[in-house]
Amino acid sequence: MDAGTVSQVAAAVVLALPIPSTLRRLRVINLPRKTNLEPFLMACRDRPNLKNLDLQAQNGFGLSPTQIEQVAAFLGENPSVEKLTFETGASMAPLGLALATNTNLTALTSNCMLLKDDDAAASFLVAMETNYTFCDILVFAKEFKPLRVSKQTSAKGDLIWFYRKLNREFSRKHLLAPDSNASKNDWINALALANQRKEDFDVVFYYLSQNIGLIMEAHVEAESRRNAFFGMPAGSAGKKRDRQT
Repeated sequence: MDAGTVSQVAAAVVLALPIPSTLRRLRVINLPRKTNLEPFLMACRDRPNLKNLDLQAQNGFGLSPTQIEQVAAFLGENPSVEKLTFETGASMAPLGLALATNTNLTALTSNCMLLKDDDAAASFLVAMETNYTFCDILVFAKEFKPLRVSKQTSAKGDLIWFYRKLNREFSRKHLLAPDSNASKNDWINALALANQRKEDFDVVFYYLSQNIGLIMEAHVEAESRRNAFFGMPAGSAGKKRDRQT
């Protein structure tokens, strides 16, 4: 394998050889559906430079349900991989559960629509509520759109798409991640960006619901400016309303 570049190798080769520590992108072809991927994925987990992983099964049948579970366990350990590509006919629900703890994966490309079943949609939705990194869902170069399988699945798909938009376009990780140190100006800038487009008013409401203190602070500042304009002491407008009631 050519370290540091794109490598495309047959499964029999890549499963038998060590993975170079400098490899950034790896495409594995002709993976037998009965192959145990755990040793290989464990080796990938220990390669911090590996950012792009493409797993192509033998004869175009895609990864088996067992292999999907193994990939999900791999993602759940939060490896450095940022982009993952594969084919499968199995449910994607295990991958959704893995994304609940993964903070590195940004893009998933597959032949399988995420919402082929309600369990898959539900697992991805739960993960996306607290996953601030994942932002690209592709179906072989075609951007993912919510699949209208049922009313329940459709609603989940809309929310998945919404969280994906927040992560991709509106800095949700910077504003809401546990280790975030976002300033007041960061919040204002995100709200201003969302306010520029009518279709993104839902983003404005979402961020305001996540930072009630910003609303209260704006209210206090507005009251202070109003009091200053009328020459009233700070807080006197509120006291006057209290006396009237």
